[in-house]
Amino acid sequence: MSVSIGAKFGLLTVLSFVDEKRYSGSIKRMACCECECGTLVKVEKYNLSSGNTTKCLSCSNESRKEKHLKHGNSIAMKEDDPLGYNCYTRWQSMKRRCYKEYDSHYKNYGGRGIKVCDRWVDSYENFLEDMGLPPLLSYQIDRIDNDGDYSPENCRWVSVKQNANNKTNNKIITAFGESMTQAQWAEKTGIKRETISMRLRRGWSAELALSKK
Repeated sequence: MSVSIGAKFGLLTVLSFVDEKRYSGSIKRMACCECECGTLVKVEKYNLSSGNTTKCLSCSNESRKEKHLKHGNSIAMKEDDPLGYNCYTRWQSMKRRCYKEYDSHYKNYGGRGIKVCDRWVDSYENFLEDMGLPPLLSYQIDRIDNDGDYSPENCRWVSVKQNANNKTNNKIITAFGESMTQAQWAEKTGIKRETISMRLRRGWSAELALSKK
């Protein structure tokens, strides 16, 4: 389509033309256009004919905002809705550690064969519908079965402490008729987790490692 007076390109209608001299000394043929919102703009003829420019800056920004606000939880709402933004970034991080080998946590997730279910992998909206927003900003996604995939039936929101107790590297210790993680025993006994770990490596019995102050 030729760029002529009266021609319409997207939301822009060509009104007239003007030559502008650039700092380099070159001359650019500019089209003076009116956007459907009423804004007057000047656009290079090439950008109209190529489809690079189809609306004024204000309408372009609004379109980008609407795109990012499809679910209302993207970076565009970081300040207005931090809980929703936090939920969205949790979903993104979940996928990265399962499918991106450059992610520092990949070896413990994608490297072990952990995947994101088909319903969630390409749809944040489905993830949000199934999980809902986390109760607090600090809450994390936890897999009930640590060897299972990320899916509605295997995931829940938990606190940082709860999530730490479900890590693959969190050793389960059985003593005094109870089985708990090192972190849970440390909290119950008041003995530092590192101390418990060191004692066990030195060959102490579980009961002794967990009882000697």
